[in-house]
Amino acid sequence: NSFSRTNKMKIQNSSDFKSRLFARESRRSPVSNLPGQINTSTRISLHKRLIACSASSENCDDSRKLGEEEGKNNKNEIHKMDKDNGQIEKSVAELTLLLGSSWAKTDSHFLEKRRRKRWWKRGVNHKVPLDTISDLNPQPVALWMKLLPLGIIFFCASFNLTILQNLKDSLIYTAVGGQEMIPFLGTWLALPITVSYFFLYNQITERLPSKYTFYAAVTPLLAFFTFFAVVLFPAHMWLHPQGLSANLSGTVPVGLMGLVRVVENWTFSLFFCVAELWGTVVISIGFWTLANEVCSVEEAKSVYPLLGISANFALIVAGNYIKWINGAYKGGNLLAFHPFMLKLVGSVLVGSIVMMLAKSFIDRAGWVKEGDAPKGPKQSKPKKSFREQLDVLRQTPRIRNLTILVIGYGV
Repeated sequence: NSFSRTNKMKIQNSSDFKSRLFARESRRSPVSNLPGQINTSTRISLHKRLIACSASSENCDDSRKLGEEEGKNNKNEIHKMDKDNGQIEKSVAELTLLLGSSWAKTDSHFLEKRRRKRWWKRGVNHKVPLDTISDLNPQPVALWMKLLPLGIIFFCASFNLTILQNLKDSLIYTAVGGQEMIPFLGTWLALPITVSYFFLYNQITERLPSKYTFYAAVTPLLAFFTFFAVVLFPAHMWLHPQGLSANLSGTVPVGLMGLVRVVENWTFSLFFCVAELWGTVVISIGFWTLANEVCSVEEAKSVYPLLGISANFALIVAGNYIKWINGAYKGGNLLAFHPFMLKLVGSVLVGSIVMMLAKSFIDRAGWVKEGDAPKGPKQSKPKKSFREQLDVLRQTPRIRNLTILVIGYGV
Protein backbone atom coordinates (compact mmCIF):
# COMPACT_ATOMS: atom_id res chain seq x y z
CA ASN A 1 0.00 0.00 0.00
CA SER A 2 2.81 2.41 0.84
CA PHE A 3 4.41 1.62 -2.53
CA SER A 4 1.17 2.39 -4.40
CA ARG A 5 0.67 5.64 -2.53
CA THR A 6 4.22 6.73 -3.32
CA ASN A 7 3.73 6.03 -7.09
CA LYS A 8 0.41 7.82 -7.00
CA MET A 9 2.01 10.90 -5.48
CA LYS A 10 4.77 10.84 -8.11
CA ILE A 11 2.17 10.65 -10.90
CA GLN A 12 0.24 13.56 -9.38
CA ASN A 13 3.43 15.56 -8.95
CA SER A 14 4.44 14.86 -12.56
CA SER A 15 0.99 15.83 -13.88
CA ASP A 16 1.08 18.99 -11.76
CA PHE A 17 4.54 19.77 -13.13
CA LYS A 18 3.33 19.39 -16.74
CA SER A 19 0.31 21.57 -16.03
CA ARG A 20 2.46 24.29 -14.51
CA LEU A 21 4.89 24.05 -17.47
CA PHE A 22 2.12 24.48 -20.06
CA ALA A 23 0.61 27.31 -18.03
CA ARG A 24 3.95 29.12 -17.96
CA GLU A 25 4.47 28.64 -21.69
CA SER A 26 0.93 29.76 -22.35
CA ARG A 27 1.55 33.01 -20.47
CA ARG A 28 4.54 33.70 -22.71
CA SER A 29 2.59 33.00 -25.88
CA PRO A 30 0.09 35.26 -27.63
CA VAL A 31 -2.67 32.98 -26.32
CA SER A 32 -2.31 34.64 -22.89
CA ASN A 33 -3.82 37.80 -24.32
CA LEU A 34 -7.11 36.05 -24.93
CA PRO A 35 -10.16 36.95 -22.74
CA GLY A 36 -10.17 35.61 -19.20
CA GLN A 37 -13.26 33.47 -19.62
CA ILE A 38 -11.21 30.91 -21.63
CA ASN A 39 -10.10 28.15 -19.30
CA THR A 40 -6.60 26.78 -18.92
CA SER A 41 -7.12 23.61 -20.96
CA THR A 42 -8.36 25.65 -23.92
CA ARG A 43 -5.35 27.93 -23.63
CA ILE A 44 -3.02 24.94 -23.63
CA SER A 45 -4.65 23.45 -26.76
CA LEU A 46 -4.44 26.80 -28.54
CA HIS A 47 -0.78 27.10 -27.58
CA LYS A 48 -0.10 23.67 -29.04
CA ARG A 49 -1.76 24.71 -32.29
CA LEU A 50 0.32 27.89 -32.37
CA ILE A 51 3.51 25.83 -31.96
CA ALA A 52 2.34 23.56 -34.80
CA CYS A 53 1.64 26.58 -37.04
CA SER A 54 5.09 28.06 -36.35
CA ALA A 55 6.65 24.70 -37.19
CA SER A 56 4.64 24.56 -40.42
CA SER A 57 5.78 28.12 -41.31
CA GLU A 58 9.38 27.05 -40.85
CA ASN A 59 8.64 24.10 -43.15
CA CYS A 60 7.19 26.52 -45.68
CA ASP A 61 10.32 28.66 -45.50
CA ASP A 62 12.41 25.56 -46.06
CA SER A 63 10.21 24.55 -48.99
CA ARG A 64 10.55 28.04 -50.46
CA LYS A 65 14.32 27.87 -50.15
CA LEU A 66 14.34 24.43 -51.74
CA GLY A 67 12.14 25.75 -54.57
CA GLU A 68 14.51 28.64 -55.18
CA GLU A 69 17.47 26.27 -55.26
CA GLU A 70 15.62 23.95 -57.65
CA GLY A 71 14.77 26.95 -59.87
CA LYS A 72 18.42 27.92 -59.99
CA ASN A 73 19.38 24.35 -60.80
CA ASN A 74 16.76 24.24 -63.57
CA LYS A 75 18.09 27.47 -65.06
CA ASN A 76 21.61 26.09 -64.98
CA GLU A 77 20.41 22.88 -66.62
CA ILE A 78 18.56 24.84 -69.35
CA HIS A 79 21.67 26.97 -69.97
CA LYS A 80 23.75 23.80 -70.12
CA MET A 81 21.28 22.22 -72.56
CA ASP A 82 21.39 25.32 -74.80
CA LYS A 83 25.17 25.23 -74.69
CA ASP A 84 25.16 21.53 -75.52
CA ASN A 85 22.79 22.15 -78.45
CA GLY A 86 25.12 24.87 -79.73
CA GLN A 87 28.04 22.46 -79.45
CA ILE A 88 26.05 19.81 -81.33
CA GLU A 89 25.24 22.23 -84.18
CA LYS A 90 28.87 23.30 -84.35
CA SER A 91 29.99 19.67 -84.34
CA VAL A 92 27.61 18.85 -87.22
CA ALA A 93 28.97 21.76 -89.26
CA GLU A 94 32.55 20.74 -88.53
CA LEU A 95 31.83 17.08 -89.26
CA THR A 96 30.44 17.89 -92.72
CA LEU A 97 33.50 19.94 -93.63
CA LEU A 98 35.83 17.29 -92.27
CA LEU A 99 34.04 14.70 -94.38
CA GLY A 100 34.61 16.73 -97.53
CA SER A 101 38.23 17.32 -96.62
CA SER A 102 38.75 13.62 -95.95
CA TRP A 103 37.30 12.77 -99.38
CA ALA A 104 39.71 15.14 -101.08
CA LYS A 105 42.62 13.79 -99.07
CA THR A 106 41.65 10.20 -99.87
CA ASP A 107 41.43 10.93 -103.59
CA SER A 108 44.83 12.62 -103.64
CA HIS A 109 46.35 9.73 -101.71
CA PHE A 110 44.92 7.18 -104.13
CA LEU A 111 46.24 9.18 -107.07
CA GLU A 112 49.72 8.79 -105.64
CA LYS A 113 49.25 5.03 -105.91
CA ARG A 114 48.01 5.08 -109.51
CA ARG A 115 51.21 3.47 -110.84
CA ARG A 116 50.57 0.32 -108.81
CA LYS A 117 48.49 -2.51 -110.21
CA ARG A 118 46.64 -2.83 -106.91
CA TRP A 119 46.33 -0.14 -104.22
CA TRP A 120 46.19 -2.63 -101.36
CA LYS A 121 46.42 -6.34 -100.87
CA ARG A 122 43.31 -8.40 -101.31
CA GLY A 123 41.28 -8.48 -98.09
CA VAL A 124 43.28 -5.66 -96.43
CA ASN A 125 41.81 -2.17 -96.48
CA HIS A 126 44.21 0.64 -97.15
CA LYS A 127 43.80 3.19 -94.33
CA VAL A 128 44.19 6.89 -95.06
CA PRO A 129 44.75 9.32 -92.14
CA LEU A 130 41.76 11.60 -91.62
CA ASP A 131 41.81 15.32 -90.97
CA THR A 132 41.02 16.86 -87.58
CA ILE A 133 39.32 20.08 -86.53
CA SER A 134 42.72 21.78 -86.23
CA ASP A 135 43.30 21.15 -89.94
CA LEU A 136 40.37 23.39 -90.89
CA ASN A 137 41.64 26.88 -91.61
CA PRO A 138 39.77 29.19 -91.23
CA GLN A 139 37.00 28.22 -88.82
CA PRO A 140 33.98 26.18 -90.00
CA VAL A 141 31.63 29.19 -89.84
CA ALA A 142 33.78 31.09 -92.35
CA LEU A 143 33.88 28.04 -94.62
CA TRP A 144 30.11 27.65 -94.49
CA MET A 145 29.67 31.33 -95.36
CA LYS A 146 31.55 30.61 -98.59
CA LEU A 147 30.07 27.18 -99.16
CA LEU A 148 26.41 28.23 -99.05
CA PRO A 149 26.42 30.87 -101.86
CA LEU A 150 28.72 28.74 -104.01
CA GLY A 151 26.48 25.73 -103.41
CA ILE A 152 23.41 27.74 -104.42
CA ILE A 153 25.09 28.86 -107.66
CA PHE A 154 26.21 25.32 -108.50
CA PHE A 155 22.76 23.93 -107.65
CA CYS A 156 20.93 26.44 -109.87
CA ALA A 157 23.45 26.05 -112.72
CA SER A 158 23.09 22.26 -112.66
CA PHE A 159 19.30 22.55 -112.36
CA ASN A 160 19.19 24.76 -115.47
CA LEU A 161 21.61 22.47 -117.32
CA THR A 162 19.32 19.47 -116.78
CA ILE A 163 16.26 21.36 -118.06
CA LEU A 164 18.08 22.70 -121.12
CA GLN A 165 19.56 19.31 -122.03
CA ASN A 166 16.15 17.65 -121.86
CA LEU A 167 14.57 20.44 -123.91
CA LYS A 168 17.15 20.37 -126.70
CA ASP A 169 17.07 16.57 -126.91
CA SER A 170 13.28 16.47 -126.99
CA LEU A 171 13.15 19.05 -129.79
CA ILE A 172 15.65 17.21 -131.99
CA TYR A 173 14.93 13.55 -131.20
CA THR A 174 11.21 13.58 -130.42
CA ALA A 175 9.75 16.59 -132.22
CA VAL A 176 11.45 16.26 -135.61
CA GLY A 177 13.01 12.79 -135.32
CA GLY A 178 16.38 14.11 -136.36
CA GLN A 179 18.82 11.47 -135.15
CA GLU A 180 20.84 11.98 -138.34
CA MET A 181 21.15 15.67 -137.48
CA ILE A 182 23.36 15.12 -134.41
CA PRO A 183 26.75 14.69 -136.21
CA PHE A 184 26.19 17.83 -138.23
CA LEU A 185 24.93 19.77 -135.22
CA GLY A 186 28.00 18.86 -133.18
CA THR A 187 30.60 19.38 -135.89
CA TRP A 188 29.35 22.07 -138.22
CA LEU A 189 27.25 24.18 -135.90
CA ALA A 190 27.98 23.61 -132.20
CA LEU A 191 31.77 23.79 -132.51
CA PRO A 192 31.88 27.09 -134.48
CA ILE A 193 29.34 28.67 -132.11
CA THR A 194 31.38 27.53 -129.09
CA VAL A 195 34.61 28.97 -130.48
CA SER A 196 32.86 32.22 -131.35
CA TYR A 197 31.39 32.50 -127.91
CA PHE A 198 34.77 31.93 -126.30
CA PHE A 199 36.15 34.74 -128.44
CA LEU A 200 33.32 36.92 -127.11
CA TYR A 201 34.10 35.77 -123.57
CA ASN A 202 37.71 36.78 -124.07
CA GLN A 203 36.61 40.25 -125.08
CA ILE A 204 34.36 40.45 -122.01
CA THR A 205 37.21 39.57 -119.64
CA GLU A 206 39.43 42.20 -121.22
CA ARG A 207 36.91 45.05 -121.18
CA LEU A 208 34.97 44.46 -117.93
CA PRO A 209 36.07 44.07 -114.28
CA SER A 210 36.28 40.49 -113.07
CA LYS A 211 33.21 40.76 -110.82
CA TYR A 212 31.01 41.60 -113.85
CA THR A 213 32.34 38.80 -116.07
CA PHE A 214 29.92 36.18 -114.76
CA TYR A 215 26.87 38.38 -115.37
CA ALA A 216 28.03 39.35 -118.85
CA ALA A 217 28.65 35.72 -119.83
CA VAL A 218 25.27 34.42 -118.63
CA THR A 219 23.02 37.26 -119.81
CA PRO A 220 23.29 36.61 -123.61
CA LEU A 221 22.33 32.97 -123.11
CA LEU A 222 19.28 33.90 -121.02
CA ALA A 223 18.25 36.50 -123.59
CA PHE A 224 18.33 33.90 -126.38
CA PHE A 225 16.36 31.31 -124.35
CA THR A 226 13.69 33.90 -123.60
CA PHE A 227 13.54 35.02 -127.25
CA PHE A 228 13.23 31.41 -128.40
CA ALA A 229 10.41 30.54 -125.98
CA VAL A 230 8.42 33.71 -126.64
CA VAL A 231 9.01 34.36 -130.36
CA LEU A 232 10.82 31.60 -132.27
CA PHE A 233 9.07 28.52 -130.91
CA PRO A 234 5.46 29.72 -131.48
CA ALA A 235 6.37 30.87 -135.03
CA HIS A 236 8.45 27.86 -136.06
CA MET A 237 5.75 26.65 -138.46
CA TRP A 238 6.19 29.84 -140.49
CA LEU A 239 9.94 30.23 -140.02
CA HIS A 240 10.94 26.70 -141.04
CA PRO A 241 11.11 25.91 -144.78
CA GLN A 242 8.61 23.08 -144.68
CA GLY A 243 9.19 20.26 -147.13
CA LEU A 244 12.81 21.13 -147.92
CA SER A 245 14.15 17.68 -147.10
CA ALA A 246 11.37 16.01 -149.11
CA ASN A 247 12.12 18.15 -152.17
CA LEU A 248 15.88 17.50 -152.02
CA SER A 249 15.72 13.82 -151.13
CA GLY A 250 16.23 12.80 -154.75
CA THR A 251 19.19 15.09 -155.47
CA VAL A 252 21.12 15.20 -152.19
CA PRO A 253 23.13 12.13 -151.10
CA VAL A 254 21.67 10.16 -148.23
CA GLY A 255 24.65 10.99 -145.99
CA LEU A 256 23.92 14.72 -146.30
CA MET A 257 20.22 14.55 -145.52
CA GLY A 258 21.00 15.25 -141.88
CA LEU A 259 22.53 18.58 -142.88
CA VAL A 260 19.43 19.39 -144.92
CA ARG A 261 17.24 18.72 -141.92
CA VAL A 262 19.46 20.96 -139.79
CA VAL A 263 18.71 23.81 -142.20
CA GLU A 264 15.02 22.89 -142.40
CA ASN A 265 14.61 23.03 -138.58
CA TRP A 266 17.07 25.87 -138.06
CA THR A 267 15.43 27.37 -134.94
CA PHE A 268 15.55 24.03 -133.11
CA SER A 269 19.13 23.50 -134.29
CA LEU A 270 20.13 26.92 -132.99
CA PHE A 271 18.53 26.22 -129.62
CA PHE A 272 20.34 22.87 -129.46
CA CYS A 273 23.75 24.51 -129.97
CA VAL A 274 23.17 27.43 -127.58
CA ALA A 275 21.91 25.06 -124.88
CA GLU A 276 25.17 23.14 -125.28
CA LEU A 277 27.02 26.30 -124.28
CA TRP A 278 25.46 26.40 -120.81
CA GLY A 279 27.49 23.56 -119.35
CA THR A 280 30.79 24.81 -120.77
CA VAL A 281 30.39 28.55 -120.28
CA VAL A 282 28.40 28.77 -117.04
CA ILE A 283 29.67 25.72 -115.13
CA SER A 284 33.09 24.72 -116.48
CA ILE A 285 34.40 28.27 -116.85
CA GLY A 286 32.16 30.76 -115.05
CA PHE A 287 31.40 28.87 -111.85
CA TRP A 288 34.78 27.22 -111.29
CA THR A 289 36.60 30.46 -112.02
CA LEU A 290 34.47 32.11 -109.35
CA ALA A 291 35.07 29.25 -106.92
CA ASN A 292 38.84 29.49 -107.41
CA GLU A 293 38.71 33.23 -106.73
CA VAL A 294 36.69 32.78 -103.54
CA CYS A 295 38.38 29.73 -101.98
CA SER A 296 42.02 29.16 -101.21
CA VAL A 297 43.71 25.82 -101.82
CA GLU A 298 43.24 24.71 -98.19
CA GLU A 299 39.58 25.76 -98.19
CA ALA A 300 38.95 23.95 -101.47
CA LYS A 301 39.78 20.62 -99.83
CA SER A 302 36.67 20.92 -97.66
CA VAL A 303 34.38 22.99 -99.89
CA TYR A 304 34.69 21.43 -103.34
CA PRO A 305 33.55 17.87 -102.46
CA LEU A 306 30.41 19.28 -100.84
CA LEU A 307 29.73 21.38 -103.94
CA GLY A 308 29.57 18.16 -105.93
CA ILE A 309 26.83 16.90 -103.61
CA SER A 310 24.86 20.09 -104.30
CA ALA A 311 25.11 19.54 -108.06
CA ASN A 312 24.04 15.89 -107.84
CA PHE A 313 21.04 16.83 -105.71
CA ALA A 314 20.09 19.44 -108.34
CA LEU A 315 19.95 16.74 -111.02
CA ILE A 316 17.46 14.75 -108.94
CA VAL A 317 15.26 17.79 -108.28
CA ALA A 318 15.33 18.91 -111.92
CA GLY A 319 14.45 15.44 -113.21
CA ASN A 320 11.39 15.17 -110.97
CA TYR A 321 10.38 18.73 -111.85
CA ILE A 322 10.49 18.00 -115.59
CA LYS A 323 8.49 14.81 -115.03
CA TRP A 324 5.87 16.79 -113.12
CA ILE A 325 5.63 19.44 -115.88
CA ASN A 326 5.39 16.91 -118.70
CA GLY A 327 2.76 14.91 -116.81
CA ALA A 328 0.13 17.45 -117.79
CA TYR A 329 1.09 17.36 -121.50
CA LYS A 330 -1.44 15.22 -123.40
CA GLY A 331 0.43 15.16 -126.70
CA GLY A 332 -0.57 16.67 -130.02
CA ASN A 333 1.26 19.16 -132.20
CA LEU A 334 4.21 21.23 -131.02
CA LEU A 335 2.11 24.35 -130.50
CA ALA A 336 0.27 22.54 -127.71
CA PHE A 337 3.62 22.20 -125.94
CA HIS A 338 4.19 25.97 -125.94
CA PRO A 339 2.77 26.62 -122.41
CA PHE A 340 5.04 23.93 -120.99
CA MET A 341 8.00 25.40 -122.88
CA LEU A 342 7.28 28.75 -121.23
CA LYS A 343 7.19 27.13 -117.79
CA LEU A 344 10.49 25.31 -118.29
CA VAL A 345 12.30 28.35 -119.72
CA GLY A 346 10.77 30.48 -116.96
CA SER A 347 12.23 28.06 -114.41
CA VAL A 348 15.63 28.53 -116.04
CA LEU A 349 15.26 32.31 -115.70
CA VAL A 350 14.25 32.04 -112.04
CA GLY A 351 17.22 29.77 -111.30
CA SER A 352 19.53 32.22 -113.07
CA ILE A 353 18.19 35.13 -111.00
CA VAL A 354 18.89 33.17 -107.81
CA MET A 355 22.39 32.49 -109.14
CA MET A 356 23.02 36.18 -109.72
CA LEU A 357 21.73 37.08 -106.25
CA ALA A 358 24.18 34.62 -104.71
CA LYS A 359 26.94 36.03 -106.91
CA SER A 360 26.10 39.58 -105.76
CA PHE A 361 26.33 38.39 -102.13
CA ILE A 362 29.83 37.06 -102.84
CA ASP A 363 30.77 40.37 -104.47
CA ARG A 364 29.57 42.35 -101.45
CA ALA A 365 31.44 40.05 -99.08
CA GLY A 366 34.69 40.78 -100.89
CA TRP A 367 36.13 37.27 -100.65
CA VAL A 368 39.39 37.12 -102.56
CA LYS A 369 41.96 34.40 -102.44
CA GLU A 370 45.20 35.26 -100.60
CA GLY A 371 47.76 36.53 -103.02
CA ASP A 372 45.17 37.77 -105.55
CA ALA A 373 45.29 41.35 -104.35
CA PRO A 374 48.18 43.16 -106.04
CA LYS A 375 50.78 44.75 -103.79
CA GLY A 376 51.95 48.19 -104.75
CA PRO A 377 51.09 49.97 -108.00
CA LYS A 378 49.64 47.76 -110.69
CA GLN A 379 51.98 47.30 -113.60
CA SER A 380 50.32 47.37 -116.98
CA LYS A 381 51.02 44.32 -119.11
CA PRO A 382 50.66 44.21 -122.88
CA LYS A 383 47.50 42.36 -123.83
CA LYS A 384 47.95 39.30 -125.99
CA SER A 385 45.94 38.78 -129.11
CA PHE A 386 43.69 35.79 -129.61
CA ARG A 387 46.29 34.15 -131.87
CA GLU A 388 49.01 34.61 -129.24
CA GLN A 389 46.74 33.03 -126.61
CA LEU A 390 46.23 30.05 -128.89
CA ASP A 391 50.02 29.75 -129.17
CA VAL A 392 50.30 29.68 -125.38
CA LEU A 393 47.61 27.01 -125.32
CA ARG A 394 49.51 24.96 -127.86
CA GLN A 395 52.87 25.30 -126.06
CA THR A 396 51.62 24.51 -122.54
CA PRO A 397 50.81 20.80 -122.19
CA ARG A 398 48.86 21.15 -118.95
CA ILE A 399 46.53 23.85 -120.23
CA ARG A 400 46.21 22.06 -123.57
CA ASN A 401 45.13 18.84 -121.85
CA LEU A 402 42.60 20.69 -119.71
CA THR A 403 41.20 22.29 -122.86
CA ILE A 404 40.86 18.89 -124.52
CA LEU A 405 38.99 17.62 -121.44
CA VAL A 406 36.53 20.52 -121.57
CA ILE A 407 35.96 20.21 -125.31
CA GLY A 408 35.56 16.44 -125.01
CA TYR A 409 32.98 16.92 -122.26
CA GLY A 410 31.02 19.30 -124.46
CA VAL A 411 31.14 17.02 -127.49
